[in-house]
Amino acid sequence: MKHFVALLINPFIYDFAAYNFWSKPLGLLYIGSILRKNGFEVYLIDCMEPDEKTRKEDGRSHYLREKVEKPEVLRGIEKPLRRYGISEKELRRKLEL
Repeated sequence: MKHFVALLINPFIYDFAAYNFWSKPLGLLYIGSILRKNGFEVYLIDCMEPDEKTRKEDGRSHYLREKVEKPEVLRGIEKPLRRYGISEKELRRKLEL
């Protein structure tokens, strides 16, 4: 019997603001559940993991973030553009496991 493995990735986002009010990748979790029920070994990398240092009692927290260069089309907007989620280095580390 063949052994199937699925790697699901909830990617980080690029935006001017992002807030973690109990955000979870529900659709991706549903897909993972269906795959698992059909014999897949499922792994999930959630690039939007919250910053545990800022987690409040009710579960809310900040996302990790890093300022990034804006593309030309967004340069007229004064707010800084950021990549929210784990670092690219951390994503590479998780992919190597």
